[in-house]
Amino acid sequence: MRLVIAWLGSPTTVVLALTLFCNSAVGQQPQVSPPGKTRIVLLGTGTPGPLPDRSGPATAVVVNDVAYLVDFGPGIVRRANAAFLDRDINALEPTKLRVVNAHEIGPGVIYKDANVTVTAFATKHAMESYGYRFDTADRSIVISGDTNPTQETIDACHGCDVLIHEAHSPAWLATRPDYFQQFAAKFHTTTTQLAELATKARPRLLILYHYVSVSPEDLYDEMVAQYEGHFVVGRDLDVY
Repeated sequence: MRLVIAWLGSPTTVVLALTLFCNSAVGQQPQVSPPGKTRIVLLGTGTPGPLPDRSGPATAVVVNDVAYLVDFGPGIVRRANAAFLDRDINALEPTKLRVVNAHEIGPGVIYKDANVTVTAFATKHAMESYGYRFDTADRSIVISGDTNPTQETIDACHGCDVLIHEAHSPAWLATRPDYFQQFAAKFHTTTTQLAELATKARPRLLILYHYVSVSPEDLYDEMVAQYEGHFVVGRDLDVY
């Protein structure tokens, strides 16, 4: 059996959906972890917008050939199949996907098994929202989801191995309508804010995902100018 974790949001509640992957017959180089170690697969680094080269947000944490998924953005099944076929990640073979149950969550440990301990922490978006920290035998991974900068994210990482965080380019935001700029100021994170947050959180590796910018290269340049730590701009199907 392959366990998958994903969260689904609504204006009043956040749900933890548990799904099974069941066994069947069937500018930057990512740092690929050995198959026996915890691996991160970026299945989708995009936004709700119809971007041709970036699927909607979806991140897989693969431990001992068990895949745990956070988010189910558009295109996830195709990306999972590409990870299976092109990256040789058997845990993401799409026919293993099976639905079981869902339940509401709050801050604290929300799931634990022999491979992972998953801890939720409150974030700041237009609805009730949470980020997640995965602790495995060899890595600590924090995934922000959509959020304004929060102390909770800093505390959840606190020197973690990997922080996966959203980012908006100020240069790109300046081209958007006023109403969207006001929305983003409350519920999203600019590269300037992310550089400050990551400096305090001190991840060994910062991965930018769910980002919007004029181009990935511009986003990279903005971060280089403000952040001294190790970071990458995530792309679909990168494996870390």
